Amino acid sequence: MPDLGPESVTTPSDPIRAVVEGGEPLRLDQALARFCGLSRTRARAVIAAGGARVDGQRVRVASRTVAPGQRIEAFPGAVERARTARSPGAPEPRIVWSDRFLVAVSKPAGMPSQPTRETDAGTVEAFLKERFGRVHLPHRLDTPASGLLVAAIHPAAAGPLQDLFTQRRAVRIYRVVVLGTPEPEEAELRHHLVVEDGRRRAVEPGTDPGGQEMALRYRVLDREGDRALLWVRLLTGRTHQIRLQMAAAGHPVVGDVLYGPPEGRAPRLALHAAELTFRHPVLGGRVDVVDAPGPDFPWPRTVPVGAGADPPADA
Repeated sequence: MPDLGPESVTTPSDPIRAVVEGGEPLRLDQALARFCGLSRTRARAVIAAGGARVDGQRVRVASRTVAPGQRIEAFPGAVERARTARSPGAPEPRIVWSDRFLVAVSKPAGMPSQPTRETDAGTVEAFLKERFGRVHLPHRLDTPASGLLVAAIHPAAAGPLQDLFTQRRAVRIYRVVVLGTPEPEEAELRHHLVVEDGRRRAVEPGTDPGGQEMALRYRVLDREGDRALLWVRLLTGRTHQIRLQMAAAGHPVVGDVLYGPPEGRAPRLALHAAELTFRHPVLGGRVDVVDAPGPDFPWPRTVPVGAGADPPADA
C-alpha cells in the first residue's frame, strides 16, 4: 500500500493572491494570468480544478467577469490534486447503505470528506454529487481516517439530518489502534480543546475556561504487543477529537503524524468510523449502519464490529 502521507494530503499549496487592477473588467482566466503570473492555459486548468476564488468564493467558470478591486486567489497545486483524484485506480468511497432520502458511504483513508481550500475535486462530497446531484453532508472524517459518513440526497432530509448531528443525536462508534493499553480498560475521557498559535491541544477540564468540551468513551477490545485496539464512542464532535484525547491520555493513535511519537508511525492513521446509529430523519425508525475496516487498517487480525462487539446504542 502506498504511504498516504496522512496530513500532507490536507495541506494546501500556497495560494497566489492578487487584487484586480486597471479600469476594465476582465475574464477570470485573464486576471489570473495578468495578476497571478500564470499562463492562460494554467489559469484555465486551475479554475477547472476548483482552485480559483473570487472574493473568497470558489469559481469554476473561466469566463466569469472580475472587476477592478476584486480579490482573486489561485491554488496551482489544485491541478495535480484533481488529476490524481481522477486517475485510474484512485480510491473511491463505497456505498454501504441507501434509501431515497439518505446514503451512507465508507470513505477510504487519504480522501477528504469535503472541499478543501485548494480544490473540491477528489472528495467524498464530489463523489456523491456526481452520482446523486445535490447532496448535504452534515459531518466529516479526518482525511487520513476511514469509515462511515451519511449524507442527505433528498431536500426533505437535509435539515433534519443536520439537526441529528448538531444536537448529537447520532451515535458514532469507531475502531482505533493506540500505543499502549489504557488503564482502566473501559472509561470516559473528558478534556477541553484549546487552540494556541493554530495548534490544537486537549487539556484537563478547568485548565482553560475558554476551552471547548470534548468527551468520549472507550473500551479495550484486543491487544497486540505494545498496541491496543479500542472501541470508541464520541460524545462530542470536535476536529481531531479522538486523536487529541487519546494523545492527552498517553495513548496516541497509531499512524498519527500530528499528535503521536515516531514509534507510532504506520502506513495510515489507525482510526475507522465503524458504526452509525440514528433515527431516520424523514421516515422515523432506527437505522444501524456498520462498516468493518479494510485490509489497509493497521491491525493484524479481523476487527470486530456490530452488535457483538458493542454496548447497546441509545439512539
